[in-house]
Amino acid sequence: MKKLAKAAALALLTASFVIPSDALAASSQTSSNVVSPASTTTQILSVSGLGGSDGYVDSKYFYVNTPATLSFTVTQVHNLSSRTANVSYKVLRDNPDGTATFWGYAKFAGNGTFTFTSDPNLPVGQYYVRADSSEQGRTAITVSVTIP
Repeated sequence: MKKLAKAAALALLTASFVIPSDALAASSQTSSNVVSPASTTTQILSVSGLGGSDGYVDSKYFYVNTPATLSFTVTQVHNLSSRTANVSYKVLRDNPDGTATFWGYAKFAGNGTFTFTSDPNLPVGQYYVRADSSEQGRTAITVSVTIP
């Protein structure tokens, strides 16, 4: 039995010198360590009566963790069936001096659901959307943002 154990140990030791180390570690399976983060969609604004004389309304703030192009979905409906909604949307970021920088803009005339994107590769930071209705009367709007 001892001779068999010695022979097996000698064969294993000899094989470890003859077989290249990269061949021992090779596998037919491949894997990737790249994980795509899940995108998140959040409703950031819901207003039931935005009107031309009211000026504008700002959404709640949302945060961008990595540079990205954002997608926005808006639904707008004028409260009078004889009129159509006419709303502009601006993606804004506040500056330290009290001003704001535009990072995207869209204007939609009509009742329905529309989509638009921000400027490419928004820097990391806090943003909001400003909605402004130029139509007289009341317009109901909702705005959602998808952050990749």
